[in-house]
Amino acid sequence: IKAYAGNNELKFSNATTENFRDICESVSGKKLDWFFDQWVYRAGRPSYIVQWDTQGENPAETNLYIIQNNLPAYKMPIKIRLNSGDSSAMFTVWDSLEFQQFSFQTSFKPSSLIFDPDNQILKNISEEKPDAFQVSANYPNPFNTSTTINIRLAKEDIIFFDIYNILGQLVYSKQYVLTEGYRTLSWDGKNNKGVALPSGMYFSRVSNNKDSVSGKLLLLK
Repeated sequence: IKAYAGNNELKFSNATTENFRDICESVSGKKLDWFFDQWVYRAGRPSYIVQWDTQGENPAETNLYIIQNNLPAYKMPIKIRLNSGDSSAMFTVWDSLEFQQFSFQTSFKPSSLIFDPDNQILKNISEEKPDAFQVSANYPNPFNTSTTINIRLAKEDIIFFDIYNILGQLVYSKQYVLTEGYRTLSWDGKNNKGVALPSGMYFSRVSNNKDSVSGKLLLLK
């Protein structure tokens, strides 16, 4: 702010948002287009659905699922605080996608998770649960080492995750029993024997006993 107010080229003249952005970039040494695009030029605010679960005692592993409803997704660091009695731990995650999962390890089992504990983000937030079976496109795509598919389950279900090559041959298959909520599936470009597959187009199918969703995956090495 001092650099902006004291800029000799802008004193006693008109200034634009771009002038302010350029000075912020100069002082911080960082490109800030992403920040101004979503917080200055874009209307509204991020809307989050937050779900979490934890397993184990010492250490305990907590999984956090963040879903953004108003796309394109806002990109920003978000603080997360885990609490249990007198114990607490603070983490910072970089959220930038429609659906992301983060994992934390603590020496205590959290009884609560606080999203943005200092209320630094202008936002809408809810903890609603999914009401239908939904499957997102994989990301990244194309991919090199691994790719992820997000799914939403209204109840505990048996999930089948299959990968086919362009000849229609099944090259990878795995079955899961997953609880309700927001979950992730991942594939590392290998078959069920752990052998790396060649570059090319593959097709995924995520299904339960009722619904099936297919997608295209491009493996590049």
